[in-house]
Amino acid sequence: PPPPSRSTEAGGAGGERKQQRASDPQKGVTEAVHQSFSAAKLKQRKQREMHAALHWLLGTILAPPWASSSSSASFGLSSSSSENNISNEKPLLTAEQRACALRWEELYCTASESYFPSIQARDAYLAELLGEEKLYEGRLNLLPPAQIKALDKDLAAAVTAELSTLLPSLLPSTDFTSVREEARRRLESRILEALPDLAAHGTTLQIFGSSRNGFGSDSADLDMCLCFDSTHGNQSSSPGAPPMDPEALCQSVAGALENISDTEEVEARSTARIPIVMFQDTVSGLDCDISIFNPLAVRNTNLLAAYARIDPRVKALAFTVKHWARRRHINSPSQGTLSSYGYLLCVIHFLQTRSPPVIPNLQRPPESIIALQQRGDRKQPQVLVPHPVEQGVICDTYFYDDEAPGDEVMMPTARWFMQRNTETDGELLVGFFRYFVTEFDSARNAVSVRHAGPVSKALKAETDFWPLYTWRLGIEDPLEPWYDVGHFMRQRNHDRLRREFLRAHTILTQAAVGAAGSKGTDSFKDVVAKICTEAMPVDQ
Repeated sequence: PPPPSRSTEAGGAGGERKQQRASDPQKGVTEAVHQSFSAAKLKQRKQREMHAALHWLLGTILAPPWASSSSSASFGLSSSSSENNISNEKPLLTAEQRACALRWEELYCTASESYFPSIQARDAYLAELLGEEKLYEGRLNLLPPAQIKALDKDLAAAVTAELSTLLPSLLPSTDFTSVREEARRRLESRILEALPDLAAHGTTLQIFGSSRNGFGSDSADLDMCLCFDSTHGNQSSSPGAPPMDPEALCQSVAGALENISDTEEVEARSTARIPIVMFQDTVSGLDCDISIFNPLAVRNTNLLAAYARIDPRVKALAFTVKHWARRRHINSPSQGTLSSYGYLLCVIHFLQTRSPPVIPNLQRPPESIIALQQRGDRKQPQVLVPHPVEQGVICDTYFYDDEAPGDEVMMPTARWFMQRNTETDGELLVGFFRYFVTEFDSARNAVSVRHAGPVSKALKAETDFWPLYTWRLGIEDPLEPWYDVGHFMRQRNHDRLRREFLRAHTILTQAAVGAAGSKGTDSFKDVVAKICTEAMPVDQ
């Protein structure tokens, strides 16, 4: 309650408001309703925060951040000796206390971030939220395990068949790469002709982003970057840095493009975090961007492209998930939802966590792959790249790449090693939504491609100063591990994202529930189309 002195400090204003309420009873009632509603919202928010904190605390006690996860162990990641000493200490909980904590955790709902008095109450809430009678786990778990496994296989087979029809319409056209490469060569030649000083510094124009990483569509913009030979850097700058001030160079490039007949609508944003020139290429009809100095984005693009090449199921799942996110209007960073890049990292992370994994960790491959290649004790090399914005920060961007000299012999071995996983496209799509709904704990962990598994948010807070937001999906950037790709998501949009994952998972699994009582597979018909039904746009 407010301090007693507040009314006296307000002087006669408080009395005037009371007189107004007395003269206008309807206004007084309206204000009272608003105050009551605000109090209820505040109470609900505090209760939610308390429940989320309890969930994080129980999870930390049950699985401390220093405990090695099974996913990490399967990828050859070892804990330090100090971590092993901690994990060998006396357990924090007795068997009885641990059982009690586990019973509490069963009552936690990730959709509402709160505890329920019973599992039935939790499922009833989810049923009302999703518009379904009952959840898959509640009904299907009543069936014999053998029947559940058979239904999962039937569902996956139906999804695979539907994806075989859908995917060709999602993939880019056959001339996707050639059109963009021709535009790059032509623009590079015109820019270097207009600015001969750049040619003297070994300048090249390189493509990055969705036009190069293997996950782009025909509507993708052509993102390019001016890169400079590391041997021509300034004395006062990092190797490979621009030969002149980035802002001035941005204006020079914009001026050169304005004098080229192939371009129009040229706009320079020289004061941006990374200076950029935006324009349209009239020959190809593409919207283009040229960043002045962004080598980290080029390396990031090459990393994603390597993952796209290693197994065709990577692109199949990625294009499907991007299509689903676009149709459900949850892939617009400008509106506070997750970017396509964020979804790609979620897909790669999920494929790395399968047992056995679909793809390896290219930044830190399993020792078994290195042993198969018989490279002995060869140390992992480094590819050091200066950060485009943070002065003095150097990023190690090395990864195994079949297009890198010396590593081309490694990728076939990695592909052979990963062929142990025989899951179909349908099984992986079903598993993707199941993983992020029932297995991945976004309150305590963050998505990590660099570690090929979940990484503790508490650990990220300690090492990289991440805020301990339990409500947000954290996604670690593979080359800038201190950067959270999902940091701009608003809470209500994160709640939408969680509901959309729940909705997709429920539609898929309810199809299996419906098939449990019938011999046919009518319940599997057009199940992917139902998941990807276009949602109504939501005002932000």
